[in-house]
Parts: sequence; structure tokens; C-alpha cells
Amino acid sequence: MKIRPSIVLSLVLSKIHNVMIVVILLVVTALYYETIVTHQSIKKEIQGSNEKCQRTTTKDVNANIAMNKQEVHMNQILTKFEDLIKENKGKEKVKTEIEEVQIKTETPQTRNNRLLHLRNFCQKRMDTIRIPNLSENLLYSDQQQVVYCSVPKVACTNWKRLLLYFDGKIKDPLNAKDKESVHFMPLKQLAAIHEVKARRRLAMYYTFLFVRNPFDRLLSAFRNKFHDPENNLFRHAHGINILKVSHPNVTTFTLEDTFKLTFDDFVTYVIDRHRKNLKMNTHWERMSLMCRLCSFKYDFIGKMDTLLEDSNTVLNDLAVNKSIRFPNTGKEYKVDVKELATKFYSTLPTEKIYEIYEVYRDDFTAFDYAIPNYIDDIVFKRTKEHWVPT
Repeated sequence: MKIRPSIVLSLVLSKIHNVMIVVILLVVTALYYETIVTHQSIKKEIQGSNEKCQRTTTKDVNANIAMNKQEVHMNQILTKFEDLIKENKGKEKVKTEIEEVQIKTETPQTRNNRLLHLRNFCQKRMDTIRIPNLSENLLYSDQQQVVYCSVPKVACTNWKRLLLYFDGKIKDPLNAKDKESVHFMPLKQLAAIHEVKARRRLAMYYTFLFVRNPFDRLLSAFRNKFHDPENNLFRHAHGINILKVSHPNVTTFTLEDTFKLTFDDFVTYVIDRHRKNLKMNTHWERMSLMCRLCSFKYDFIGKMDTLLEDSNTVLNDLAVNKSIRFPNTGKEYKVDVKELATKFYSTLPTEKIYEIYEVYRDDFTAFDYAIPNYIDDIVFKRTKEHWVPT
């Protein structure tokens, strides 16, 4: 039987047509799955980019977040003012909240002014104030990426509690029970690790300290360590040495004599240590010396005068959980009132008051502290002139 060519051609074309349909279906299917895979890949990249952005935490970002929070908070309070005024709920309440807003809006400018003042101080004193070794007062937390210079008599106990909390050593920094025990707990010191590692932390971590007017701080140290009859530790450790310096003609002293130690005795001892260039205890050592002010750059300088506002600024900069606030009972930081300070400093000769300033001159200059009014009043009553240090 003879097969006609036309039939053969028709069969071949039919098979080719079927094959082409299969190929087209395969190509379309492949393109479809490639589109899905590409879409999922792009979605993952976008999610990964978002997560990376969320994880990116720098000092500038934290500072901007803190400032934005302050702006939002200020707008909320300003709105609240309008409601209070409309509802006639009292002028005093409105006045109080306005003052709170004013304090918060001053913080960024205050921060910059303090840092600029310190920078100018360091530029003038770089040759004499720069100290190469690290101080034992420089504490750090790797978990929070922060370095804190602990200055005794300037709320250091509570900042130590927060550092221990950051490192997981205590569960609740707001628990005031046995708060003094933090001084005997293992805090991380930069001076205890290799200098290269320490310098790296100083360059990368958020650095801050809190300071206080030297006259206020010196009196606080004396009252806490020597004037308190329940506090025998410092009286036993330093009392006899202090009396030997302030009463050089007396040959022997007993521990019982240390209970009679006066503020004049203590100040005489501090001045003597300074004259002889001897190391002092950290509770009355110069803040500028302990914190190595010009050896590295600080990110924030807080002051005892604005302790709570400045502490909250630091916590906001560090992006700490909102539930964690600076520990404060309302009774811990009562600044020495004028009458109390006047009572103690009035027992000193005028020349010793001048010498106290010389001991702590760098602290006054670096942190832009003025002579307290109660000191100026004492000097004015004696000399009939206001005291302007030169």
C-alpha cells in the first residue's frame, strides 16, 4: 500500500504542533514560577533591610529619637494646656506644666553648652590635664554599650544600680532595699581590662558622667563620712590621719578622738594633700582628675542641680525600656540648704575658703560652676567685697 506524501506531512506537522504546545506550556510554567520566586526573594530582601534598619542603633539615632519623643511629649502637654484653660481647671496647674515643658526644651541646648565648655577647657589645658592611664572610676556595660564615670557624692549609687541591672546582676534597679550593697558588687572597670579593649569601648560606647558644685560636694562628703555618728568606716580609716595633719603638735590620737573631728580639720587635711600632690580618696578627689576629662570625648555631662531631667536624658539616649527610670525616692537628693552650708563654711577662715577653690579650680572651670551664693555671702560679710576668683 502506497502512503501519500501529503498524509506523512500532515502527521509530521501535527506532532510538531503538539511538541510546540508542550514547550510553550513549559516555558510559561517556568516563567510563572520564576516570577513567584523573584517576588518572594524581593520580599525577603525588603524585610531583611527593614530589620537591619531597626537593629541599627547609634548615638545620633538615639539622640534624635529622644528629641522626637520630647517634641511629641511637649505637643501633648501643650494640647493639654488648651483643654485645661478651656475647662478652667486652675492657673497654678497650667503654670506648673508649662515650667516642666520649658525645662525639657532646654535640655539639648544645655547639653551642647556643657560639652562645648568642656572642649574649650581641654584645649587650654591639654598639656597639663591629659592623663594617659585609665581611672578605676570608669565603669562600663557591654550589654548597654555605655561607659560611666562614677563620681562619689553625685548619685553614683543609683547609677551603679542601673549598670548592674544592664548586666543582669540585679533584677530591679528601683528596689531601694540594701542599696549600699551595690558598692561591694562586681562592677566592670575599664582599668581592669587591656588598654586596647578599653580604648575601643571609649571610642564606640556612649560615655557620660554627673558632676556637682565642688563646695557642695566637699561638704556632703564630710557630713556623710565623718559627721554621721553611725558611719564609722571612714572615721576609723582616715580620722586619725586627718587629726595628725590638722593638729601637728599633738603626738597621739585615739579612735575616740575621731568623733570630735571638725569640718575645719577635714578641710585642712584636703588642702594639705593637694599641696603635697598626694592622691585623695575618691569621695573628695577632684572630678576632673578622676574622670580623665581630656583623655577622651564625653557624650553627656549631667549635673546634680538637674539630676532627674539629666538622668532621663541619658536613659532616653540609651533607648532604655520606658519602665526603667532613674531610681529616686524623693528624699535621697535633697541638696544642702543654704542655712546648713553656711553653718559649716562659716567655721572656716576666709583663707581656707579661698584655698578650697584652688584645690578644685579645674572642676569649677571645666564644668562652669560659679561660687555658691552662701560662700559669697560669708566672704562679703567679712571683707565687704564680693568674691570674684581670678
